[in-house]
Amino acid sequence: MKHKNENNHEGFKALILGFVTNILEKVSDNVTHKVQTWTRQMKRRAAGSVVMVLGMTYLLTGLSTYTEATFGKNIPGLGYVIIGAVAILIGYLVSRK
Repeated sequence: MKHKNENNHEGFKALILGFVTNILEKVSDNVTHKVQTWTRQMKRRAAGSVVMVLGMTYLLTGLSTYTEATFGKNIPGLGYVIIGAVAILIGYLVSRK
């Protein structure tokens, strides 16, 4: 009689173990997929940010040089001061709440 009860107990344990294992595999696959997707997005955003910073550097340098050539004939460095001040003002306005 004990042998049959032990068999039922082992079968129940195997059923529960299989069920829990299946759930954990699904959760693990889902988490792995989400982490891989997030990592790909972060790499793309980081690369885009680097290119944007590089582009803004060239843009601001060009604007400064153009402003210097146009308005700063008598005052050396005026173009860089004007563009720097505008950049600081825009940064301040964007960062405040």
